[in-house]
Amino acid sequence: MTGIGSTATGNTDSTASTDSLLVWLRVRREADWRHAPVLRRDPGVRDGFRAWCEGPVRGRDPVRAERLLAAYAVARADAERRAPLDFALLAGWQREILGGGAVPRGRRLCEGRV
Repeated sequence: MTGIGSTATGNTDSTASTDSLLVWLRVRREADWRHAPVLRRDPGVRDGFRAWCEGPVRGRDPVRAERLLAAYAVARADAERRAPLDFALLAGWQREILGGGAVPRGRRLCEGRV
């Protein structure tokens, strides 16, 4: 196993990539989670995604904006009912964005139906 900040090959050369997972695990281990501030679950004043869809996206492509907002509504409803996050759920959101019953290409590849 490599140390924090080293690469998978053991190099500590600054030009080599850092193993980000190892860094994250170190941070998690060192954080004082018992004394962390309590997470507030207040709804935001402004929904940034909705504002982005209603603003710049709608200005460029109103149909895309409607599809994104429809998928967003479905995703929020799925989250509210605590639906398990799986491929079928993601595919449903993608169908909303694509505007129909199109099966995502990756799924066809997985099933051998290119």
